[in-house]
Amino acid sequence: MIRTENNLDTGSTKSGERFTCALEANLVVNGVVVAPKGAQVYGKVLESVKAKRVRGKAKLLVELTDIMIKGQLQPIVSEQLGWEGDRSGTVKKVGAGAVVGAVAGDAGKGAVVGGALAVLTKGKQIQIPAGTLLEFRLAQPLSVKL
Repeated sequence: MIRTENNLDTGSTKSGERFTCALEANLVVNGVVVAPKGAQVYGKVLESVKAKRVRGKAKLLVELTDIMIKGQLQPIVSEQLGWEGDRSGTVKKVGAGAVVGAVAGDAGKGAVVGGALAVLTKGKQIQIPAGTLLEFRLAQPLSVKL
């Protein structure tokens, strides 16, 4: 579980951009805290497609790439998480991860559609506000020397 620290918006976020998150709870393995709550986690925007005025739909696809453990950046491979909008104003989740919580203090601002929290703006762009709680699953094991 991570909490986003950046806004992700198909109107301004480009494919390839990096974003920052923080662990929402301690990462514990066999009773040992490997990374504490608040540890920095970094991700990458795999695809950001801006909705076109006449045609096209917005799409946002992200993954996690690194976690800071004991002052060392450790590479991670997560499953992808994403959203796709359509002209009717519907947002659906794509990818294997999940959005499990609303923005801290702004629970009423998002539209929960298909199990995904996303805001579809007037211009049909997808926005994931800073402070959104997301759940990612690792696609490969993480090896850490303690």
